Amino acid sequence: MKTSESVAPALIVIVLGLWLLAEGNSSFPLRPEEHWPLLIIAAGAAFLLGYLLGAGPWQLFLGVLALGSGLVLLPFSLGLTPWRLLEGVWPCFLIAFGAAILAYLAATPVPPLFLLVPGLAGIFTGLTGLLYALGAVPYDPLQQMRSLWPLVLVATGLLGLAQALALR
Repeated sequence: MKTSESVAPALIVIVLGLWLLAEGNSSFPLRPEEHWPLLIIAAGAAFLLGYLLGAGPWQLFLGVLALGSGLVLLPFSLGLTPWRLLEGVWPCFLIAFGAAILAYLAATPVPPLFLLVPGLAGIFTGLTGLLYALGAVPYDPLQQMRSLWPLVLVATGLLGLAQALALR
């Protein structure tokens, strides 16, 4: 194990310890019940820093995923957005997952290209789900299947072709 791979876990333990110490202090300006996504964001930043210091691309994956997830959750926990709206933006987690996979692929010297399909599928599915959840596309599954299934076939074929060419 490279020493740079231990940076992120060490930083996460330090941040968690400082958080718990400060939580016991009555003058601590952050309230854990509202600011807990900051811990997820800090973990993501720690993994990104670990990657930048030379750790493996898996830390980039974890950093992008944690940072994206924490940023989605923060406005809810702060009360800026009502929790009932989370059902409308949950596809953002799929987008973060797909972006994390693509970041991992970009950072890997010999990328496992079979991960290209789940990465793109996560982003595509997340964006599609977001359009439905936000009401930008009417939700009538039968009508959508009748009109859009050829596009799904084309997209699936293009992804398969891209994967086959990349693996060649």
